[in-house]
Amino acid sequence: MRQLITFVTLIVLSATANASKEDHLHGQAVLEMSIEGDTINYLMEIPGENVVGFEKKPETTAEKDAVKEASDILTNNKELISLNYEAGCNVTAQKGSLHIDDEHMEFEVEGEMKCGSPSSFESFEIGLFKFFPSLTQVNIEMITANGMSEYSVTKESPFVDLK
Repeated sequence: MRQLITFVTLIVLSATANASKEDHLHGQAVLEMSIEGDTINYLMEIPGENVVGFEKKPETTAEKDAVKEASDILTNNKELISLNYEAGCNVTAQKGSLHIDDEHMEFEVEGEMKCGSPSSFESFEIGLFKFFPSLTQVNIEMITANGMSEYSVTKESPFVDLK
């Protein structure tokens, strides 16, 4: 049953993600999270402009290098979302992908965390701002057993307090 709920949640997140591509705003990323038991699944969407400084298909060596470096950060960095220490959460899977169409380039990060003490999950910090300084805001949609919540954080205030 748990796998079914996780699967349905990811379907909802993916549908929301595809719809949000229409609303792609420079300076703003979207983070969708689902929390079920000790598992947190997340999907981030970040405009290419805020990650590498352009939105077209990379053509030059410098552009291709910038995309590769950004992709490495988004795939391998475990500090994109940092939960309060007491929750004991660790990233167990994370992958980045790049989507380019005629007008936009967007990076996506899909991941999962497992928490040793999920009842202690009280806050988190968005670490994207540390790596991508032109990003100014992250809009967050969170699905939990209690329903859906929305938050917005900025570079100046990257923390979400769930208490």
